[in-house]
This record gives sequence, structure tokens and C-alpha cells, in this order.
Amino acid sequence: MSQTNREIYKLPKTKFIGRFIEKKLYKSSISLSTPLLSFLNSSIFPQFFFQSKENDKKFLALGILEKLSPEWALKIELPQEINLFGFLFFDKKIDSSWEGFETPFFFLPKFEITKENNKTILSYYSYKEEVVELHLEGSTSTDKKGSLETSEHFPSYPLWEKMIIEECGDISKGLINKIVLARKTLFKIEKIISFNQTIENLLKVPHTHTFAIIINKNIGFFGASPETLFSRNNSFLETEAIASTRKRGATEIEDLQLEKEMRTNRKDLIEFGEVQKGIENTLTRFCSKVKRTPLFVYKNSFLQHLCCRFQAKTTMDSYSIIHNLHPTPAIGGLPKEEASNRIHKLEPFSRRLYSSVLGIRGKEEEEFIIAIRSFIINNNTLTAFAGVGIVEESSPQKEWQELNWKIESILKGAGYELSCRNLCSNNH
Repeated sequence: MSQTNREIYKLPKTKFIGRFIEKKLYKSSISLSTPLLSFLNSSIFPQFFFQSKENDKKFLALGILEKLSPEWALKIELPQEINLFGFLFFDKKIDSSWEGFETPFFFLPKFEITKENNKTILSYYSYKEEVVELHLEGSTSTDKKGSLETSEHFPSYPLWEKMIIEECGDISKGLINKIVLARKTLFKIEKIISFNQTIENLLKVPHTHTFAIIINKNIGFFGASPETLFSRNNSFLETEAIASTRKRGATEIEDLQLEKEMRTNRKDLIEFGEVQKGIENTLTRFCSKVKRTPLFVYKNSFLQHLCCRFQAKTTMDSYSIIHNLHPTPAIGGLPKEEASNRIHKLEPFSRRLYSSVLGIRGKEEEEFIIAIRSFIINNNTLTAFAGVGIVEESSPQKEWQELNWKIESILKGAGYELSCRNLCSNNH
């Protein structure tokens, strides 16, 4: 079923708020009661949605007033009243799955909608004094659930098994400490959910960053990631180490048993230890007053992980922080450069936005996340991604099963039904 939405929002005349990249910048705002996701019915693209796992504030950016390279956007001084939205890539590989995402960029939107404490504010940015209207008109599906037909894995299981055995051998020889290898899985969409509903479903996955980058009415990248790259308020920086995975138990007793197993399993502790050590060593190179919390178990609706958090002080620019921290040992490996080179050689696809960096930058506050637990929709094809950490004790079959858990969890969270047969059709 679908319903047609038509709304017109007239904003007051824009007022001068300061200078941005040597241009006079103007802004106009109104307070609304309209649900934020309704603004996805706009025909203005791109559309960038973000909600942090740390609070209930939602952001939606529509259209581009100014487009900037990541390096420029993450180094320049910003006026008080604006946010920049954007993303970087994990790699530079070419892959047809990423149509519409040819270059990384940040942008100052034409329209920014924020919602916090049940208050929605619509803002418009311009380089001149003017009065504008925002028109929303679109037919939106009311279906909350979708379904997926078939799947194809890259790499296939036989190639995966070969890769893992060889990497475990190199780890045992001391050639590399840890590597994170990923899989992409293609599905044919039998029944699609609207992009609005997809985001609404993902918002119900607790303790995750919900995000979407929508290029046009047919192409969008979505996810609910547990992993923060870093957040910063002036010079105060926070980040975290997350690694190792178990499913949630069907009962409280089973859940605690799985947690205990993960806390005591040698392979899981080695994997988490490499991530924790790698991030802590990196922070000490460009931060002062580095503090770490004790290990704890981080849980959402479907999965649980080992985790610890860090706090530190730094005056380094955002671009340099990102390039020091990313890729973290949780999505790349250690040593960093060696792991990245091996990933580029071994994985038969481009990660591009999967496990990349995306987020929001303001004058005083900013937050960047790692885009895992994610998928891209292009017309009737859904491509999902997942990765696992490989250490000496890793088993190809167990790691493949973990990939299945992760893909299943994000697709269920988005509202898509799939059978184990569809997900595991190329298992052996």
C-alpha cells in the first residue's frame, strides 16, 4: 500500500549569520510539529540522515549549497550556526555496486532538519537574502516489512576458506598480527520497503548509530552501526574499541552464557586485545590525558561485543585525527598498512562506504562513525556487507557463520525477511 503526501513550508526571509569560505552566509529557520522523516518526501538530493547512539537528536540534510573535499571540510574554521555532513571512502577500488558514490565529499546543505526533545526545526542556508518554500510531495509505501529472494556471496565459501587458512598461517609466522576480512552478499529484492520506513525500522535497533545517504529515489546507503570512530567537543575526544561477536541469547540465561563464553574465549580476547592496544597506541601519539574504561560487553537487539572506551585531549584537526585512527584494528587490522594492503589484494570487491567514515562536523562538536552493519539499495538489488577479525585461532567456518549473523541482524533490523537458505545458499 502507498499514500501520497503533499506539504508546503514557507520560511521567513534569510538573515546574515557570518562568513563561510569567504562568502556571506544567510540562514532562516522555523519550528515545526512535522515528523522529521516526512522530509524525505522532498525531491531534493542528496539526503543525509544521522542519529548518534549517544542521544536522541536526529539530523536530516537535503541538497547541496556548498560541496567540499573531505580534507578542506575537516580543516577549515566553521561559523557557529552550521553543520557539515559527509563521508570518506575505505578504498579506491572500482565496483559497480557503488553507482552514485563516485567521490567522497562533505557538504553544507540547503535545508537542515533537526529533531530533539520532540521539537523539529527546519533551517535553510543561502548566500543571499531571500524567501523560500520547501515542497514535499511523494507517494510513500506504508509497508513496514520487505522480503529478499536470493543471495550470492563475494567471496564464495571455498575462496573464503582458502583466504582464512592462508592468513592464519601468516599470522602464526608473525607476518601480520590481525586482519579483518569482509564479504558482500547480493540479494534480489522481492518486496521493497520505502527509504523512510527503512530508516524508521533501523532507528528501533538500540545502541547503534543510524545513518542513511540517499543519492536519488532509487539509490541509498543505510546502516545501524555500533562503532564510533570518535566524537569531540572542542578539545575533548572520545572513542572506543569494539571487537569479538556473539548472538544474543533467546533467554536471559542463554544470553549470559554466551557473554561468559565470549569473555573467556582465547580467540575473542586476543582479537579484542589487538583492537584495544592498537587504538590506545594511536591515541598516545597525538593526544594527552588518555584514559581507558575497563572491558565491558556492549549489546544491541541481535549481537553482543567486547568493548572499552577512551577519553583524551587533542588540538589536532579532524582530518588528521581520522587518518590517524582509520582504519581501526576493528575494521582493518595490525599492522595498519600491511593489513590494508592485504585487504585490497584479497577481497574481490570494493568496500567504498562499508567500514568507511561518515558523520557531522560543527564548530565545537563533531561525531564520526564507522559505517559497518550496512547495505546499499540500488533499484531492486540490495547489497549487504559484513566483516570479521582474523587471528591465529580463527576457523573459516565459524567466521563465515559470524558474517551470516551480522548480515542477518542488519537486514532484520531494516525490516527485511530472509531465510537461512537464502543467506547461506553458497555456504559450501
